[in-house]
Amino acid sequence: MDGLDLDAVPLSLPGSRLFLTAEAEGVVLHSAEYERSRTEIRLLEAVTVLAPDGVARPLNQIEPGVLGWGAVTLTFAGERTLSVGTSDRAGVRLRARIPSRMGLVVQERHDGVLISTDLRVASRVWVRGARLDGATGDLLADGPVTIHLDEAAPAPAPASASSPRPDPAAHQRHLATTRATWAEWLARCPRVREDLAPMAALCWYVLGANTVRLGADGGGGLGVVPALRGYAGVWQWDAYFIASGLRHGAAALAAEQLDLMLGTARPDGQLVDVVHDDGVLASSDDLPPGDLENLRRLASPAADPNDPVALTKPPLAAWALARLADGPHPPEPAWLDRQMERVLASQRWWFATQDTDGDGLPEYTHPYSSGLDDSPVFDAAVPLTSPDLAAYLVVQDQLLADWARRTGRTEVETECQARRTATRAALLGLWDGTRFRARGHHGTVGTETILELLPLFIGDLPADLTDAVVGRLGDHFATPVGVPTVATDDPDFDPDQMWRGPSWVSTSTLLALGLQASGRPDEARRVAEATVAMVVGAGGPHEYVNPVTGDKPPRAVTAFSWSAALYVDLAVALTEGSL
Repeated sequence: MDGLDLDAVPLSLPGSRLFLTAEAEGVVLHSAEYERSRTEIRLLEAVTVLAPDGVARPLNQIEPGVLGWGAVTLTFAGERTLSVGTSDRAGVRLRARIPSRMGLVVQERHDGVLISTDLRVASRVWVRGARLDGATGDLLADGPVTIHLDEAAPAPAPASASSPRPDPAAHQRHLATTRATWAEWLARCPRVREDLAPMAALCWYVLGANTVRLGADGGGGLGVVPALRGYAGVWQWDAYFIASGLRHGAAALAAEQLDLMLGTARPDGQLVDVVHDDGVLASSDDLPPGDLENLRRLASPAADPNDPVALTKPPLAAWALARLADGPHPPEPAWLDRQMERVLASQRWWFATQDTDGDGLPEYTHPYSSGLDDSPVFDAAVPLTSPDLAAYLVVQDQLLADWARRTGRTEVETECQARRTATRAALLGLWDGTRFRARGHHGTVGTETILELLPLFIGDLPADLTDAVVGRLGDHFATPVGVPTVATDDPDFDPDQMWRGPSWVSTSTLLALGLQASGRPDEARRVAEATVAMVVGAGGPHEYVNPVTGDKPPRAVTAFSWSAALYVDLAVALTEGSL
């Protein structure tokens, strides 16, 4: 595929934890690691290929899984190995800088260099065919090179010992295999409208690149992580959105994302926030120290170390399963039943444990559980009774009731329908005559956010409330690009700050589906068209977009999986006319 940019989309292979980006000094090799900073995950820097006179060759080839400097190419030799070789007799001359940071131990061995790190996945990096430059400490190579992630260091051997160098012919086989792997993945991209097709192909590529093998030893399942930089785990909400897009061409991988999340449910029914290499994130006890410190600065009661809070994500599990069941390759009924049983337990958990004030409406007891953790509604309001959460619970109970009816679970159907009716009534109680209002422990929240529009998701608001919500969408959320997450006339609106103004593909998609469910197909299609246009205009599936300029804000992550997956989902719906 054309137009690949290492600045926007890292180079990787489906399943691999190794990925490459480009900087002015050369290519950078990283390891995708959970909760490690961008500087901590750098394994090699300034990777350059040299001409015989020592001048750096320009990088002139970028294709899925392959970089090229003339006749010299870099590619993958499986999920945990890179191969550098040549297609002619010109040979390979390579230089790379070892990062100068804490936690690295570098040892020169008889057939290469071993780099030991403090990372979880890339704990040992074995660069065969390289040596150390005694003057600079850089890696040098004058021939084929392979770079391995090894859990066990190779046994020491005397410098005089003979050891086979990387096989030049094997490099050509690795090139062919990598190209075939990517060709097979890209062929799965669904066909969409001509004007949407180029971005759909890029988004599908991003989903493949962001697929990693979980487990520090590479022995776990395949998770589509939000992004290789900074988000090397599987988040619950992300998994639902990602599965919704993957269902169109990779249904088995979509199902695996839901298996990963629902299969780690707690005994009491709670669904965890994150699945990562070392386990799960299920409680504020599990948060990294930096996250707790940020919450303390906000004076959030959720940061009290003596009162841990459960961490989860909004209840859209049944919605995600329904999307998969409605896709071109639905799962087996027995698999679906098993997952819906887990969703039922989760729904009961919400009402049994998260309704801290006993008013019948569960709350977000931690900002992270909302998915919109930096929203201004949480500035002084935890726990938070929020209209979006109420709407999700209404829809989930309806989907559970429908499943129970189909499978002959009469008592469950009655339970879920009764709870849906009560929750819907409580949701309507959040209407103040003008808008839906979130309510925190300090009172009603004044900031107007997209959360107040998402009650449309239930599909059966009273007609006058539907009209009023749609009216506020047009009057207070009108921007040149997408749908902002905070009303543009609200004092808290900030077009560049995460969840405090930027447009997101996720909330815009939920809003479009809510408009459709509420009998407003024209408005639904307008929001959907504006959302895909936003991704195209921004140049890729970024984490979020400035709704005024259409640009990626400075701190937004590029190549973000749920933006990619939901772009594909919307593009298919717009092409088929189902939205």
